Amino acid sequence: MLTVGTSVVALSAVTAGPALAHYCYKDGWNEKAHAGASKSQAWFGPEVWYGILEEVVAEGFICQDGADVIAATLAANGDDALYMGPGLLAGGAVRQGKQLPSGISHLPIGEAFAACGTVDDHH
Repeated sequence: MLTVGTSVVALSAVTAGPALAHYCYKDGWNEKAHAGASKSQAWFGPEVWYGILEEVVAEGFICQDGADVIAATLAANGDDALYMGPGLLAGGAVRQGKQLPSGISHLPIGEAFAACGTVDDHH
């Protein structure tokens, strides 16, 4: 499982790279699939993202308004959505031209940077 510290490192490491656009999440899990995925190292819950947002705002990687855009998505998704680390899906299905699995969406990273008055040109 990713910790907040390693997640912040992952987020900050890709702020200048193309993987930033690929913070994806999946909701609508069936109970068995959610139980399995939530124990994996690839997927993590919203509580990790809330910690990431606190730290990246404190470190100046994104402004509070931008963090609020992402936090609103986390809140709307509820506790059963699971989030994938940066670029993992992009490094697999997307890069290979495969169809994304159903229920996959992306966090609004571009909108978050736009709320800060900056441009995320990585997606």
